[in-house]
Amino acid sequence: GEPDLASFLLTEFAVGCWFCEVPGPTQLVAVELADGVTARSVRTAVRVTGVLRLNRTDPERLPVSLDGATVGPAD
Repeated sequence: GEPDLASFLLTEFAVGCWFCEVPGPTQLVAVELADGVTARSVRTAVRVTGVLRLNRTDPERLPVSLDGATVGPAD
């Protein structure tokens, strides 16, 4: 099976092809899961909860990240 993830990129819509359907940086959220928490890669809706961080100064990071996050089923 696929390995468990400690971090991932979250987007509203699943990407079919990274070369022709690339979401812009404002359409992605960098998710860092809480210590000891892992998640599986899925193409379905999930609920992600954590601390929202906005980045306006570091060009190497996405504009939005979620730290200390947990992942669960969507409502």
